[in-house]
Amino acid sequence: MDHSILPRTFEEYKKAPSTKLDCLVQILRHHISRPGLNYFDVNTLGEKAKPFDPRTDVSETIGPVPPLDPNMPPEKIIIYFSWPFMRELITNVLAWNNISAAFLDGSKSPTQRTKLIDEFNARELHKGDDGQPSQVMFISSVGTTGINLPRATVIILFVSAYPLSQTGSAC
Repeated sequence: MDHSILPRTFEEYKKAPSTKLDCLVQILRHHISRPGLNYFDVNTLGEKAKPFDPRTDVSETIGPVPPLDPNMPPEKIIIYFSWPFMRELITNVLAWNNISAAFLDGSKSPTQRTKLIDEFNARELHKGDDGQPSQVMFISSVGTTGINLPRATVIILFVSAYPLSQTGSAC
């Protein structure tokens, strides 16, 4: 991927946003802000999806948040992604929306992958690749064969619906 064409700011991104990434941000915000309420109405996605302004109060976009049970562990979200070349764009869009994530893929050594898996499976939040507490982990098919992630409460498949050779596009 030609990295010179990637948006460098949130304002640049808003000019030509990715609907898939914006929908993913909506889903992540829903699960992060409403632990234990796994239902998400997919009919609210698509044409209504728009880039989130990180300065927006979550309650303005998803409604009032119910009281939380202090004993409930945080949601842990796994996202399988099949576009490793989009990692930089995904990372930027999440950062612009104040969402920290870790990537479990071929970029990490076996020792780093084991540590991340152990942290993810713990009750507490794991560290994202930016060093911030995170509830989100992206995994790819590289370096993840045979892993066990029982702590995951939400699994999202972020993949292409059709072979790229048939669509001519990754998004």
